[in-house]
Amino acid sequence: MLNNKEVNVLIVDDDPFNRHFLTRILSNAGYGVKEATCGEEALVKAKIEKPNLIILDVNLPDITGYEVCEQLKLNPNTEFIPILNITATYTKNEDWVHGLECGADNYLIKPIDPNVLRAIVTTMLKNESIERQLRIALEEADAANDIKSQFLANISHELKTPINVIVSALQMANIIVKDIESLDIKNKLDKYNGMIKQNSYRLIRLINNLIDMTKIDSGFINMTKHNIDIVKTVEDITLSVASFVESKQIELIFDTDVEEKITACDPNKIETIMFNLLSNATKFTDAGGKITVNMFDRKEYIIISVKDTGIGISDEDKDKIFGRFLQVDDTSHRNSEGSGIGLSLVKSFIEMHGGKLTLESTYGKGSNFIIKLPILTIDETKEKKEYSISPNYVDKMKIEFSDIYACS
Repeated sequence: MLNNKEVNVLIVDDDPFNRHFLTRILSNAGYGVKEATCGEEALVKAKIEKPNLIILDVNLPDITGYEVCEQLKLNPNTEFIPILNITATYTKNEDWVHGLECGADNYLIKPIDPNVLRAIVTTMLKNESIERQLRIALEEADAANDIKSQFLANISHELKTPINVIVSALQMANIIVKDIESLDIKNKLDKYNGMIKQNSYRLIRLINNLIDMTKIDSGFINMTKHNIDIVKTVEDITLSVASFVESKQIELIFDTDVEEKITACDPNKIETIMFNLLSNATKFTDAGGKITVNMFDRKEYIIISVKDTGIGISDEDKDKIFGRFLQVDDTSHRNSEGSGIGLSLVKSFIEMHGGKLTLESTYGKGSNFIIKLPILTIDETKEKKEYSISPNYVDKMKIEFSDIYACS
């Protein structure tokens, strides 16, 4: 906290006797004091001097103290300066309430007791010092976060170049491997190439998630909405991962109470949402378990439920699950956990659609991620297009599921 000599108080009062009285009390307490005789002068001096506290008489000759207070709080250069309203005429409770509503931090009725004034000023200045330190800390944290986001964006794009080269070289190597006559050598190369491909997919997934995350933080992520059949889209995505889920001896069921529901959404982000939720469910469900994708028509919105019979999430960990880079610490499944970005992106993408994501889970019994997506349509002037699962979605799905099938 600043010592008294570093503190400046602006006294605004048109009565010279009152100004002298207040100035003497505060000067004797060691505070620096500036004076103003009207509202307009107070606004100018507050902007220039930036005092630590303003003592403002409500009854001024030009504009009221209430108006001065409102203008000070609307100005970003003066909005955080604490204000003590003083008055001898506006003494009713409703006057006090009005002053606080206009932005004053405290209210004092004349005649003013010097001891009371000193106590109130000391308290208000302590609070002002603490709030100023918190604002500085917040600004520093925001600046650090901006630097972090910029770094992640840069490094993500830099990482993409060598990964793309590796994947391209691998594709060429696979062509050459086909011509090898020795079956033993060919099988070994296929195995090692498979490991390279699998882990390349893992890196691609992490890089894409990091890029999406930094775009969300910066507000530059694009939403390309189209009127699509959300039921068919979710069903196609679910069916596209069925063989992979079932290869883990996990039953996958899709069910819906509506055959078609048209809504405006970004198909690519819906894919990311569903792939991440299905990937997450598969990771934490043991062989013999079940994953159920249900859709329920609620007229103005649609419910998408991804429910599993996996390990579930404890109550104390439910608040962590959507945090970035955070993982629920369950050692029995630690080997299958990813970066902790997936569910955070899922939540962000759903909220970008105006939807809501909730979690119902009982530890040891399973989890149910519930999407509430509003039904809205847009006027598409271009020719209507059909959106369905295309062959390259298989690779997308492998990327999303790469943590499950990672080679050791």
